[in-house]
Amino acid sequence: MKLSKRILKSRTFIGFAASLIAAYIRFVGITTRWKVINKDGLKDFAGKPFILTFWHGRLMMIPYCCPKYPAKVLNSPSSDGELITQTMKHFGFGAIRATSGSKGKAKGGMKAIKEMIQAKKDNQPIAITPDGPKGPPRKVGGNVVEIAKMLDLPIIPVTFSTTHAKITKGWDSLIIAKPFGKGIFIIGEPILPANADELESRMNAITDEADLAVKTL
Repeated sequence: MKLSKRILKSRTFIGFAASLIAAYIRFVGITTRWKVINKDGLKDFAGKPFILTFWHGRLMMIPYCCPKYPAKVLNSPSSDGELITQTMKHFGFGAIRATSGSKGKAKGGMKAIKEMIQAKKDNQPIAITPDGPKGPPRKVGGNVVEIAKMLDLPIIPVTFSTTHAKITKGWDSLIIAKPFGKGIFIIGEPILPANADELESRMNAITDEADLAVKTL
């Protein structure tokens, strides 16, 4: 591996980058005029475990949306996953490492399941991007539906949109919010485990609603 790549993937560099990203998220959060739809949607779940879901492309402002409900984020062990983990730590979020790829899948997958079971016992939310880590975008993949049914936990989808943003050209069309704009947070209605198959349509519905609503601010 070239020296430059090794530096970029080092924990020191990732930790530094995460600090900068977290500071930028806070700056955007403070300077943006936010409207929250269904702002009491998480109120009944204070001190209780649940699954928080959001599309990978709407990841950036989620820590600012739910600061009182810091979750354990199900993440990949890649350098990108480590960057997300370290950034989320600045907002009180923990991490559960999922295994990507077939090598060590059973062992890593079982470890993640045990950590999610422990999170439930500790009354801590679990955050999942159902279309991560590689897509396809806005399609529920992985095992989020099975996880919700296995843990018998409700799913609460959340999203955001903003008037000032750059949309990247990556697979997830990641929204990088800019400061001094106006924004919308939407906290969706809880989805019971028995209805977890509705997750994709419900997440897309609130995401489209946020994109439409932000145009009227």
